[in-house]
Amino acid sequence: MKRLFFLAAFTLLLAGCGGKFVAAKRLPSDIIRMPAGTPASNSAGYEAELKEIAERNTTVEDDPDWIEESYKALRIKNIRNIGGRDYGKYREHLDNGSIYIIVHPAYTSFFNLPRSLTGAGVEEGISKRNAVEKFLDTPAETAKTALIQAQERQIRDFLELKSAQKRLVIIIIETDYEENPIYLYRKGPDEYKRFLNEATNESESVIYMESRRNGGALNEEDRVHLTEFLLNVDAKNILLGGSYIGRCLEDFYNNFTNDYGNMGVFLVPELSAVSPYDIKQETALKLLLSDGGLNSDTADAFIKGNAYRNMKNIPKTFRLEF
Repeated sequence: MKRLFFLAAFTLLLAGCGGKFVAAKRLPSDIIRMPAGTPASNSAGYEAELKEIAERNTTVEDDPDWIEESYKALRIKNIRNIGGRDYGKYREHLDNGSIYIIVHPAYTSFFNLPRSLTGAGVEEGISKRNAVEKFLDTPAETAKTALIQAQERQIRDFLELKSAQKRLVIIIIETDYEENPIYLYRKGPDEYKRFLNEATNESESVIYMESRRNGGALNEEDRVHLTEFLLNVDAKNILLGGSYIGRCLEDFYNNFTNDYGNMGVFLVPELSAVSPYDIKQETALKLLLSDGGLNSDTADAFIKGNAYRNMKNIPKTFRLEF
């Protein structure tokens, strides 16, 4: 009964009211582009990297054997499996002195949609499209759906680019997420694991940690690991993003800054997703550009002004620049 109510509520939430929403023409889901916030003058410098990512995506990650293995285990390291003596080695992966921490990336695609998009993962054998790609290719009938897609694409493209550049990224995933009753793929192939493996390109610069169930905060042991890691890599800035503003993302921020302090800790508007439950259709429209991308200026202003009315602590923001 709870599950049926959840599906009905979410369907009504996305449907909204008023006139029919007209979605912008979007890029195919398999196209990786520079994340929103990137100065247009800089984009040409990343053509080679984007080409490299596209080649890997259409060769290595389209191979049926690779896809089958990608469901079984994460191909990035857990911070618990990195010896303390090796923490300092990750300093070479800082992005101009910064480290990125992404809480529950692409959460909506796996935990908040009305239904799964891959069933048992069978589409002419094993589908070449992962769950996020299938969602991005789904026609958006409301502004909220279009916004969710823009946010999921943004975080996907960011992880693809930064992992290919060998920049230091820590991903926070929910502990035992596979057993979460709302995980859409708990009865079939682990689509979230596959997505994370594809988006992070098996990069040695990307590591992961686990948050508590139903929240973004780390347990006490991992809080110690993270603090020691950050002190050893000597990051100037800790740049946060993920899902959702005022929810798990704030849970992580509050928990983390209690240990570490807030000096040099920022929220990145372009990487921080708002829950569809926290906005109206007209708000979603303001967060979208005419091409269907994310309006990073509005996203920044909304965080600074606590426009969603769900943050107890307003963090400083840091805009993406490459």
